[in-house]
Amino acid sequence: MKNHDNNNSKKAAANQLIVKIRPMKNNEINDLFQLQEFSIRTLTSQDYNHEQIEAILNKNSRSSLFVQGTITFVAECNNQTVGFTTLNKIYHRIDAVFVHPHYAYQGIGKKLMLTLEQEALSSKIKQLTVLASLTSVGFYKSLGYQYQNKVELSAVKIKVPCAFMTKQLLPFNTFEQLCATVISLFVFGN
Repeated sequence: MKNHDNNNSKKAAANQLIVKIRPMKNNEINDLFQLQEFSIRTLTSQDYNHEQIEAILNKNSRSSLFVQGTITFVAECNNQTVGFTTLNKIYHRIDAVFVHPHYAYQGIGKKLMLTLEQEALSSKIKQLTVLASLTSVGFYKSLGYQYQNKVELSAVKIKVPCAFMTKQLLPFNTFEQLCATVISLFVFGN
């Protein structure tokens, strides 16, 4: 009962939060890495052990967040960065959604995702994919993402289970649907 009350008080506080979503500034990358690390260490500890968390935080895998072809949106509250999300426009992939643990479960992640999806629609991206942590599967499902398959991170030596998820933003034409079906059969063996 106490956890339920805590979530209700966080939701009530969220109604009072004024959150601004804006594009990332070039000088914010290190701050976003720090926010990402704190968020991963704090919020995923129930689903991943210490070795898995350290593997996720490997700098080589983190450096791919801000590569060419990506756009990053930052959530600000009272001039403080409280979250960010990254869309890879080349691969139509969500590479990051992180919210500061003190601001988690207050609708900030959802606001970031709505902004990201609007950007994807503006770029005529028809489907988004995400490699979701076990911790975030419920979050993505609540936003309409469909679970496709269990996968493991390939960039790390330690096995880190994740979920491959997709969301259809716009309908595919016949050729695109055929390609998606073939890729699904090849990748997932369905």
